[in-house]
Amino acid sequence: MEITFSVVVPVYKAELYLPKCIESVLSQSYKNFELILVDDGSPDNCPKICDEYALKDNRIKVIHKENGGASDARNVGIDASNGEFLFFLDSDDYWNTPCVLEKIYEIIQKNSGVHIVQFGQGNLYNKDNRQIYGPKRTLSQYNGSTSKEVIPTLISTDMLSISACSMALSRKFIIDNNIYFKKGLKTEDLEWSIRLYSFEPIWSFCDEYFYVYRLQQENSVTANIDYNHLCDYCWIIENAIKLIEQLHSTLKTALMSYLMYHTLIAIALCYKINIQTAQRKEILYRLKTICKRRIKKYTLNKKVKLAKTFYCLGGFKFMATALGFYLNNRGR
Repeated sequence: MEITFSVVVPVYKAELYLPKCIESVLSQSYKNFELILVDDGSPDNCPKICDEYALKDNRIKVIHKENGGASDARNVGIDASNGEFLFFLDSDDYWNTPCVLEKIYEIIQKNSGVHIVQFGQGNLYNKDNRQIYGPKRTLSQYNGSTSKEVIPTLISTDMLSISACSMALSRKFIIDNNIYFKKGLKTEDLEWSIRLYSFEPIWSFCDEYFYVYRLQQENSVTANIDYNHLCDYCWIIENAIKLIEQLHSTLKTALMSYLMYHTLIAIALCYKINIQTAQRKEILYRLKTICKRRIKKYTLNKKVKLAKTFYCLGGFKFMATALGFYLNNRGR
């Protein structure tokens, strides 16, 4: 019997959370899966935890490797996988129900030829153990849609996800189109997802929230944004623009609007994080160049449309200052 699902978990410095992550997969009601734990040279007890679980369940495959980052670990997991569909799960996160695989399997069976099944992702705040989920999802009405058909709607309603952990993916589609993660980037999901969407996969959706993402962790990327992170952010946006310029006009307009949204985030972060003045000026110059020919044109996203108003009123500096003020005062 062929394996239906491969769940790939890059493992690094998560010994406090890894057991819950693993148990959330092993408890699934749908049993035809493999769990691939990629120990990315973790210096704590994670390698031992992985091996102990593998001895208990033959569906678990453990790969020990030198540290290469989450993208590299995911790529190793892809190459080691055998399932028809891939899931990515970070080692400090977990699924909140034993029905994830069962429900995704039902959707795949009803929508032959689908390449992506997207589901909801909620946040868990470690400090006070709050779980917050987004608004009610009604995306299943778009099951079987092409990227050109559904991505404009997802962007205009703020429902597009770039997280690799919020979707099940056709393994064949990923491998055939060489949609691996770019090693060494600090915002790898944005770069990867734009490439993924440019191949125009067929989409389906599950309206439930399955994935729980832990926030406010000491080692999380969001807690340690720095100058190098912003450099990566700019590089990703600049290169994604070159890729998107070649796409069908409808998809091009939608994804370019989404990149403008991420440009606004990068601008705001320049005023939020502690970097040198010269570094801030350098990043803002790159972001200004990105905005110059696009901020007025690609406004499918509502936040970009609002930012355009500030841009038209007072130029880039006025808009950037307003974004920085907003981010600092909402406590992010």
